[in-house]
Amino acid sequence: MLKLSLSIASIFLVSPLIAQDTSEFGIEPPDGTPKHYAFLFAPGLPPGDHASVWSALPYSKIELERTGCFGRCPAYTVRFSSGGNASYIGMKHATRLGAHDSKIDIWNYARICMAIEKFDLLNGPTKYSAPWTDDSTSILRITLRSSGKTVEIRDYGRYGPVELWTTIGSIDAISETLDWSRVPKDGG
Repeated sequence: MLKLSLSIASIFLVSPLIAQDTSEFGIEPPDGTPKHYAFLFAPGLPPGDHASVWSALPYSKIELERTGCFGRCPAYTVRFSSGGNASYIGMKHATRLGAHDSKIDIWNYARICMAIEKFDLLNGPTKYSAPWTDDSTSILRITLRSSGKTVEIRDYGRYGPVELWTTIGSIDAISETLDWSRVPKDGG
């Protein structure tokens, strides 16, 4: 199942083609692309534009938590913050255990933001639940930059729509590409 999620996410995560003002490159983003994502469709981001591009993205934090299940489902939380900070806490059966830090680049963060926006996840149901027991729950938390409000979408048993699966799979796929550093325990 994880390989399928990573494959779907790989399709979504095209190689970075970047720049805020695409017109200087003679490239226009696809019709309907919000202006704050136009840089994803050009060959470069002008120097010094990173801060303004980060601040134009609609979400200040995106977090995915996966709970354990009756079996060996990995339990962990991965958090990406606008500005590029990333954190991971592996609890049980996770790829890495304990607290880890890393960085996420602006292009991958923006792609996740664009998926959330394009798939209209914030305006749909916030709870999906499979009609069986002993499965895990995926909890997607999205913090809106404009209000600071956090929207939580819970998906028990992977019962939500394909748009939610794709977004969650993209977060997992990006997480696996990051260079994580273990955070030392306090006093150690």
